[in-house]
Amino acid sequence: MQTQEIMFILIRSVVCGYDLSDGDLFALRSALQAEDAKKALYELSDKHDSAHIVAAGLEKHGLIGGDAYSQKFAKKQFVAVYRYEKINYELGELTRTLEEAGIDHIPLKGSVLRGYYPEPWMRTSCDIDVLVNLDELETAAQTLVEKLGYERKSKTSHDVSMFTRGGVHVELHYDLLEDGIVNSVARVLANAWETSTLSEGKKHQRVFTDEMFYFYHVAHMAKHFIHGGCGVRPLVDLWILDNKVAHGDAREKLLRDGELLQFCRSAGALSRVWLDGEEHSALTLKMEKYLLSGGAYGNFDNLTVMQNRKKGSKFKYIMQRIFLPYDEIKYGYPILQKHKWLLPFYWVRRWFKLLDKRTARRVAWETKRTSEMSSDEIKSADRFLSDVGLR
Repeated sequence: MQTQEIMFILIRSVVCGYDLSDGDLFALRSALQAEDAKKALYELSDKHDSAHIVAAGLEKHGLIGGDAYSQKFAKKQFVAVYRYEKINYELGELTRTLEEAGIDHIPLKGSVLRGYYPEPWMRTSCDIDVLVNLDELETAAQTLVEKLGYERKSKTSHDVSMFTRGGVHVELHYDLLEDGIVNSVARVLANAWETSTLSEGKKHQRVFTDEMFYFYHVAHMAKHFIHGGCGVRPLVDLWILDNKVAHGDAREKLLRDGELLQFCRSAGALSRVWLDGEEHSALTLKMEKYLLSGGAYGNFDNLTVMQNRKKGSKFKYIMQRIFLPYDEIKYGYPILQKHKWLLPFYWVRRWFKLLDKRTARRVAWETKRTSEMSSDEIKSADRFLSDVGLR
């Protein structure tokens, strides 16, 4: 039994509530007795920020022992519960403060999804994501600084990064997804505010409709998929949304409008392989290999291949990495969206980053990897993305 099979058997037994037969449990026990099996399981699940769920599965079936890796699993479960309690408290303070200040806001991602899991701590988050209107962004940020002691860090083309006094990362989003990143999603997400409704008993806290929340989840997953991988967790979320949340037919229309229906179906097929035990197809096998290799946030090798595919040739890729096109660099430096004429100055600013040893090593590796990449590898990546429904 392969490591990923063990991981998904344990995840589905906890998240989906599937019972293990005596035969499955015997096979699982036998597989975990192999040398380094628990070590490999820990490393893979930790790479995908799922070790705490696997730990719950091991505990459920009496497979937590006194060995070192059993203790590591147990610690991950404890930390997940602690992280949940800490983030949940900070989220409550944040939404209360914005509500009292009369600032419209919409909690995003994990803060909503965790409510559909068997236990909320199973859906871990490394930060808090909240959407506010652009015209209230500065007021919202200043309110959090003054009322809750937040530390403001940086502003990008779609959010403001902040930290609570307790060290929790908060992202105040004012744009859900940059235009042109994934298919036609920006066109659909432009209507997110208009279709939202007030949360029960609130005057300024809002929620997405089911179909908009679902669409945003798929769009966010797609964005990470083409940038090196999105890991296991978004597909577990997708299974939860497909199976644990009541919904009608409106989701499909938004997916069609945003040109994400094919990708959603591809991702859904893989989620059913992992969590319902369905048989792999040739495409889901490719997707699994790509996603498992990338970890929770993708990896630089996958990203380099995908970016070469997008540019069409290795020479063009290298040149555009040196002179990053305006439509890409403007997301890293929002000032360019108002003052395009500053583009050459920000090329130079990017080049100065090469003085940092860590950045220089990464660029050297990227250049070497690109030079070694064959045209067949680039074409294969292009076909792969086309097959899953992305471009």
